[in-house]
Amino acid sequence: MRSNKWHALILVITLICTGISIYIPLDNYELLPEKYPTHFNLSGEPDSWSQKSVVTVLAGPLIMAASILLLLLPLTVYTARVKDPRKIINGPKKKVESMSLERAEKIRSITVFHLLLIMLLMAMLVMALSIDSVRVALEIRTELSPLGLVVTALLLLDSLYLTLKLIRLVYK
Repeated sequence: MRSNKWHALILVITLICTGISIYIPLDNYELLPEKYPTHFNLSGEPDSWSQKSVVTVLAGPLIMAASILLLLLPLTVYTARVKDPRKIINGPKKKVESMSLERAEKIRSITVFHLLLIMLLMAMLVMALSIDSVRVALEIRTELSPLGLVVTALLLLDSLYLTLKLIRLVYK
């Protein structure tokens, strides 16, 4: 499978979002108060605070960066590079073995695109939470913006869409 311009664009935007989620807290680190918000309730209000430290401020963005670089990106590249896509399709063995190469390639194409999209949405979510946490700590905001909930909803909807689409393609 060849990657296309959309794959590259999604990867670039993902890396930019990840970079921003690390840069904003670092750039504002000296301005942050000694207490930093580390947990928020469903209304977006901080309900847990911790002592300011590099670990407290950067834990989320660094875990996201590590997840992208060590897990999601290699998984996506592996999925895109396997010669016979039927080898990576999870389904009843007889169904997968009798599947046409064209259908298997369609399943792979959809999977790779949506893995990249999920990776982008996760990076956007961490970026939104990182920026909002800094803004709450600096008392620019009193709660998280709704962007995190919107991105979470998009992440769940895309994951559900991908699951249902793949079930339909594998089992039809």
